[in-house]
Amino acid sequence: MNYITTYLEKMTKHTFHNSLVEYQKFLDKKLRSIEMYIKYLLERKAYVEELIDNLTLVLENKYIDMLEEHHIYYAQEIENSEIENIKKELNEIEAEYARMESSLSQQVAERAHIETECDIIAQMSLVA
Repeated sequence: MNYITTYLEKMTKHTFHNSLVEYQKFLDKKLRSIEMYIKYLLERKAYVEELIDNLTLVLENKYIDMLEEHHIYYAQEIENSEIENIKKELNEIEAEYARMESSLSQQVAERAHIETECDIIAQMSLVA
């Protein structure tokens, strides 16, 4: 009977240890994936920031050209299809930027959660 108990204890410890190792590998892979996605989002965010800056400059220049072209010296609403198209495109890009910001903060929180899980699994592995 003692032999069976010892065997079952060893088998349980071995299975538990293997499960921890496999779960640690899974978490490491997930963590690398999240870090790669965060890197992509940061690069994409920088590109979109530059695009927003460029479109803002184009829009400002269009307004200045319109003011000079039509000799406008007082505040009034300027209607121009080209300006409206630039404003629409700028709004779409700014919405994309906001989605990236949201996704980035979500991924950073997920990374912190997974890092905490990795620490817990590492501590459990030391005990097991």
